[in-house]
Amino acid sequence: MELNVATSLQQPTTSTSTTGTTKDRAVSACDLRTYVHDGYTLKYRYKAATPGKENEPPLLLIHPVGIGMSSWFWENFIAEWKGGPVYAPDLIGCGIDNGSDAWKPEEKGMFFPLSWVRGCETLLEKVIYKNNPLSSLFSSNNKKVTVVTQGGLAPVGVMLASRNPDTVQNLIMSSPPTWKEMTTAVPEAELAKNYDALTSPILGKVAFGALESSWAIRFFSNLFLFENKADDEWMSYCLDECLHGEEARPPIQAFNAGLMQHRSYLDELTSLPQSTFIVQGKADVNRIPQQPEYATQMKDCTLVTLPAGLNVLPWECPAVFAETVQQAQQQPSKK
Repeated sequence: MELNVATSLQQPTTSTSTTGTTKDRAVSACDLRTYVHDGYTLKYRYKAATPGKENEPPLLLIHPVGIGMSSWFWENFIAEWKGGPVYAPDLIGCGIDNGSDAWKPEEKGMFFPLSWVRGCETLLEKVIYKNNPLSSLFSSNNKKVTVVTQGGLAPVGVMLASRNPDTVQNLIMSSPPTWKEMTTAVPEAELAKNYDALTSPILGKVAFGALESSWAIRFFSNLFLFENKADDEWMSYCLDECLHGEEARPPIQAFNAGLMQHRSYLDELTSLPQSTFIVQGKADVNRIPQQPEYATQMKDCTLVTLPAGLNVLPWECPAVFAETVQQAQQQPSKK
């Protein structure tokens, strides 16, 4: 069973605040489009197939959740991509600066990660299948979707692949949690304690106000995410989303409380029929020694270490990451 935040944990107080600044940015590598799921208006980034690559598999990109994060995370990668069509949705509650609806837990609960998975399934059915008819998806592996996840959103990709074996061909997880983290449930009492602290109308509000500052975003990005330094484009996107203040915080509160790890994903991981790839950066020295368990425990899993990068490879190393995804799509299954 998935955990429903609205019914299981204390709800946050909502109000309005603003922080951050907006910077001019380069022209986007893709179009920003709209779809509707479960009453939410959600945006997704779309890039048509590169000319001559129309028959290559579509990509479904799952962005990370955190301070300032939404589908913009994939912009650098999409600019480098030369393959089939690309779809990068805003997960429920994320991408308010794009025009996506906010999530209000006091009005409507969510299951983690199932609600985000279902949102992606709606995109598959209503948008991707429409552009790539279901009959051709079933008849040709080249039309099946490649799912790519970033960081702690790996459970969304795992569940999406597990629930849709006929239409998801490959799963690529960039810098996912360790195998132990993916297969060990966080106790509910700990989750509740974390969530209550993050949604506290006093301490939580003060903490988020500080974390959404330009100084904090740059400091923590440089410390944990980048091998080099966060660039101005990264900062601009993050700060734009932070301008929406408390309205943008509920998904981050849920994610940082640990709700994605409220249960083990061992059953899904060990039974996935798809080819799976774990992509990590050479600078991620703390996580690399712990990742071989994916390859030994899963049916068809390949570990890939890029020659550079830390924890946001599609942004920091977009060209080599795009090449890695294309190679993964072409690699024959081990089964």
